[in-house]
Amino acid sequence: MRKVIKNYLQKLTDKIFVSTPKISSYAFNLRGDDLCYYKTFGEKNGDKNFYVIWRDEYGAGFFSNYTFVICHILLAKKKNFIPIIDFENFKTLYNEDQEINSSRNAWNYYFDSLNKYPLEEVYQSQNVFFCDGRFPRGFSYNLTEIDGAEVIAKKLNLNKNVKNFIDNSLAIDSSYLGVHFRGKEQNLAAGHSFGPTYKQIVTNSKMLLEKYNLSKIFVVTEDPKAIEALLKNFPNQVFFTDSFRVENGNAYNYLNSRLNHRYRLGLEILRDAYLLSQCGGILYSDSNVNEFARLINSNQYRFQCQILNGINSSNAIYSKIKYKILKHLPYKLGGLLNKVSIVDNK
Repeated sequence: MRKVIKNYLQKLTDKIFVSTPKISSYAFNLRGDDLCYYKTFGEKNGDKNFYVIWRDEYGAGFFSNYTFVICHILLAKKKNFIPIIDFENFKTLYNEDQEINSSRNAWNYYFDSLNKYPLEEVYQSQNVFFCDGRFPRGFSYNLTEIDGAEVIAKKLNLNKNVKNFIDNSLAIDSSYLGVHFRGKEQNLAAGHSFGPTYKQIVTNSKMLLEKYNLSKIFVVTEDPKAIEALLKNFPNQVFFTDSFRVENGNAYNYLNSRLNHRYRLGLEILRDAYLLSQCGGILYSDSNVNEFARLINSNQYRFQCQILNGINSSNAIYSKIKYKILKHLPYKLGGLLNKVSIVDNK
C-alpha cells in the first residue's frame, strides 16, 4: 500500500513539469555531463575562440533561460571568448517547428544576435568551445544579484518585431502599482519559495496604493483566480494584458490551444515584464520575472515591496501538500512566514 501511495504522489510530482520528448543525445555528440567541450569544425576564424551557450533538458522558464545566458556571457567575456547562443540545435521550451521572425534559433525569436557571427559560420570554425549546458557555478540565480548583469542586459536588444509588439501594448506609467507573483506549480515545487495567498496580495496592494498615492494596478500573473481577486477588491483599477492563463496544469503543455503557442508564451511574458518595469513601484514574490523587471528598471521604482512566505520542502512528495497545509495556519503554529519587506528608493 505504501508503494502504491508513493507512486501516485510521484505521478502528481511529474505533472508539475512540462511534457517534452526525452533527449537521447545532444547535437554534436555533447553529453551534458562534462564541464566544457572543445571541437574543431573547420578552418575558419583560426584566430578566434567561440563559446557556444546552450541549455540541457530544454532549459526552464523564459527568464531562467535569460539569466542563464547572461551568466555564460559573463564567463565568455572573462575568458575573452566570443559568446554564441544556440537555441536552435539545442531546443528550449519555446522552440517551434518552423521559423519565427526569420529564425529557427529560439533566442532570435525575441532578441537580436549578440554579434556578427551566424551559427553556420561558427560551426565551420576552428576553435569552438561549448558550455556544459548547466547553470554555471558561483553565480546567483537572481539577476539583481549578479555583478555585471545590468551592463549585459542593456546590450541584449529586442528584435524589431518584439519591440513593436511591446510598444503597441498597454501604456503603463509611474501612477501604477506593479503586482507580480507566481503561484500554482511554484507552490508545489520542492525547494522553491512559496508565493503569496490572495488575501496577502489584496491586503498589501491596498496598503501600497494608499501609502504611495497610486491609483492603478498592473498585474502580471499566470493565475486567473488571482486577477479575479484583485478585480473584486479594486474595481476599475486593475489592468492586465491578454497573456495566456490556465487554472489547471502548466501553460507550456497546451500546445494545441493556438498557433505558435510556445513562442507566444515567451513573447507575452517578455512584454509583461517590460511593462512591469515601467510602474511606479512593485509588489512581488520570488520570481525570475520580477528579477528581470527590477534589473532593467535601473532602480527607478519609488519602492519595492516583497512578500516572503518561506521555502518549500526539498522532499519532492511532501512539497506537494506543504503549502496547502501551511496557508491555513498562523505563523506561530508553523504557518507561512507572512513577512513583508519594503525598500524605498526615492
